[in-house]
Amino acid sequence: MTATTSNASAPVNGEATAVASHEVGMMFVHEYYTFLNKEPSRLHCFYNKQSTMSHGIQGEDTEVCHGQQASDNIHAKILALDFEDCKVLVSNVDSQTSLNGGIMIQVLGEMSNRGGPSQKFVQTFFLAEQPKGFYVLNDIFRYLKDDSEVEAEPEIAICPPAPEPVVEEKKPAVEEKKPEKKHEHKKHDKKADRKETKKDAAKKEAE
Repeated sequence: MTATTSNASAPVNGEATAVASHEVGMMFVHEYYTFLNKEPSRLHCFYNKQSTMSHGIQGEDTEVCHGQQASDNIHAKILALDFEDCKVLVSNVDSQTSLNGGIMIQVLGEMSNRGGPSQKFVQTFFLAEQPKGFYVLNDIFRYLKDDSEVEAEPEIAICPPAPEPVVEEKKPAVEEKKPEKKHEHKKHDKKADRKETKKDAAKKEAE
């Protein structure tokens, strides 16, 4: 299937110089999600036997499907996703010219399937050239989780510095006696001598 749209004046051919990669990207995105909404059972026609596709949820492992009609094929994966009345609101499309004339496309938007709540998604395509246009060589799709569902990184607790140990001055168990001053002994001795001389004098008078 060539990446064309019913509203386009000319098909999207393989010459990136003739049609800007941005225009190719916009036309492809419009046609791809139109098929997703109206004819999801034919969505595998955008791929071929060399294509690979993965479809999953942010942060979870997902299997890669190879080929358009193999046992683990892209067609079976698309049918297993059970698309019906799938509505897509595209918020951003980025396109770049790549190797050998290919085009890399990244899509951001919201998708609602079977009347369910809208989920944010990101999808990346690599369009490779073929004789009559492009085919999807690589397709990576991820539903994005809400901010509340994404686990916050644990905060690293900063421990305050440990307080310095307080060393208490120990008082001696037995208080040391202060030595008596020498001059106090001398004064005491002089007083005692005076008392003794007075007593001796009194005895002599009595005799």
